[in-house]
Formats: sequence, C-alpha cells, structure tokens
Amino acid sequence: AGIVPLAIGIDGGGSIRVPASMSGIVGLAPTFGRVPTRRGGFSVTKTGPMTATMLDVAVAHLVLSQVQPETWHHRTMLAGLVPDPMLVLDESDKGTQEQLQQQQQSPLKGYRLGVFWDHFVDSDPEVVEASWKAVETLQNL
Repeated sequence: AGIVPLAIGIDGGGSIRVPASMSGIVGLAPTFGRVPTRRGGFSVTKTGPMTATMLDVAVAHLVLSQVQPETWHHRTMLAGLVPDPMLVLDESDKGTQEQLQQQQQSPLKGYRLGVFWDHFVDSDPEVVEASWKAVETLQNL
C-alpha cells in the first residue's frame, strides 16, 4: 500500500507470507529463533520484516536478526551457532575470525540431513533432479 517503508509481522501460519503475497510486497518469515524475541518460552511463531523490495527486506532482516544474548532464544538455542550478521571483524578479534573461517569451511559439520523421498513420488522429474542436486551440494559442504 506504500503507507510505511517497513512493517514487522509475527508468522505462525502465514501471517507474514500470505499478506505479502496478496499485496505485492516482500515478506520474510525467517528460520525459527533467527530474529530474537522477548516473548520467552517455546513458540512456533517467527518475527520478520515486510517491505516493498528485496533489498529493504534484506536490510531489515540484518537489523532484526542481530544477536542479542539476553534474549531467551539466543541463550538457549542459538548461542554460538549463528554469527552476528552485522559483525565486523578486525585483527584484534582473532578467535572470532578463526571460528567463522572454520564454520565457513564446513558449515554443516555435525549435522544430519533427512530427506523423505516418498514425498517426491508424484513430482516432476525436474523437481526430483533438482532436489538430488541440492542434497549432493549439502553433502559436499
């Protein structure tokens, strides 16, 4: 509608994605816990930005997803796993630089990926092929 440059939504079943798709804006429902929240306790909801452009939503996401150790999600779920997207490394921060370099070399080390291939039984061959390629790419990380 162009009324505001940025809106924040809470998505538990499409409350960011559906309105964005129906009104021609960009809405991002990030990975659970990626954007800190002070709600506390477990929830299936995700907090994310809604903007007019992809660039705006990317910038908004970077700001919203800054690591804030005092929040419940980052203390209990993400501590040490998600680097601060606004982090600026310099020579005085060798430990963080080394940690990020190791994570970049093998970002999925220690993780297991499960694929339920039965969901692909009725899929187009192109979809199955693209999915296999994606799995192979992830295996090589």
